[in-house]
Amino acid sequence: MSAVRYAVMVLLVHCAGCAERHEAAPLPIQPLGLDARPGSALPNLVADDRGRVYLSWVEPSGGGTHAMKFSVLGESGWGSPRTIAYGADWFVNWADFPSMAALRDGTLAAHWLRKSGPATYAYDVQIAFSPDQGTTWSEAVVPHTDATATEHGFVSLAPWGEDRLFAVWLDGRHFEGLKGEAERHAAMTLHYGILRTNGALEEEGEIDARTCSCCQTAAAALREEVLVAYRDRSEAEIRDVSTQRYAGGGWSGPASIREDGWRIDACPVNGPSIDVFNEQVGIAWYTGARDEPRVYLRFSGNGGRNYGSEIRVDDGRPIGRVDVELMPDGSGLVLWMEQAKAGSEIRLRRVLPDGRSAGHWTVTATRGDRATGFPRMVLIADLLVLAWTDVDSKGNKSVKTARVPVASLQAAP
Repeated sequence: MSAVRYAVMVLLVHCAGCAERHEAAPLPIQPLGLDARPGSALPNLVADDRGRVYLSWVEPSGGGTHAMKFSVLGESGWGSPRTIAYGADWFVNWADFPSMAALRDGTLAAHWLRKSGPATYAYDVQIAFSPDQGTTWSEAVVPHTDATATEHGFVSLAPWGEDRLFAVWLDGRHFEGLKGEAERHAAMTLHYGILRTNGALEEEGEIDARTCSCCQTAAAALREEVLVAYRDRSEAEIRDVSTQRYAGGGWSGPASIREDGWRIDACPVNGPSIDVFNEQVGIAWYTGARDEPRVYLRFSGNGGRNYGSEIRVDDGRPIGRVDVELMPDGSGLVLWMEQAKAGSEIRLRRVLPDGRSAGHWTVTATRGDRATGFPRMVLIADLLVLAWTDVDSKGNKSVKTARVPVASLQAAP
């Protein structure tokens, strides 16, 4: 499809947030049991090319130690949990959570965060590989070579080609040794690394020299290219979402996905999400510009080179914490958190490229505080799989998961 035809198709901007809309027919959610320890949290989901779904999470394992576990979804539910790594010196944070990736050659990759010094935000990225579906894992490698005891986190992993892993992270190396006013004016940066499955670091470099300090990044591969989305930061403290493309060994430079003009003097801890299907791209993000919280979605039909108009997804009172998945029919699923009449909810909406959508589905009621973290989802041929952190009235955490038949999602709009 030409860029011109695609732009014409998506001229309609759909404002879902002007007034709260109705809830769609109840979502046929099928809860999935998980054998995780009390206190489990920070779930993440990924699928491989064969349709296998992997759930990862972090749980306390006694004596101040944490473990990163994972499980594979089978016909009857989640398989027995397996340990990827554990340690007493991890950095465990509600917004900066570990993840997995499934490479095309069958290799699994995982990342977590390990303290590198006494400062609160001194930690390194750790990446390990498994050649045997998670039975054994390699020694962890660090994709950044600066060796500073500063912040390195908010990682995105994207399988690239047959056997390479593209990693993107926020990098605080320029904060080393700074205090007071100098530290306040220093800039977080966005870096990347390309790793082989044997742990060899093939390439490393800086993508952007000034970014927001603690918003999640997003990355996805499109054949020989990689598309990255992140919250940028101007000298005037405008913190809108930018994208960049890695192609031919170089970066395109930042391009704003939309000039929201969100001026904020602190990090909102609310990064974008990106998904690709063939040449189609979907990017979802949260903004609080002009004191009007919103969640938007934009589609591209040509690999992110041009985008259609923004489509508003929320119901008027979003918290954000978005995730997006593209469906083969060209529509997009957006998962986000919204304030409700009583507490907060995790909501899901299907949106067509022309902006049409129906009412939202409520996945679950939840708390809107930090303890609930970020809900995640992944789509395979016939199932949508969801994961979130549940927090009970006593503050106890546990990872919850569910699946939804894709056929029920295609009924709306």
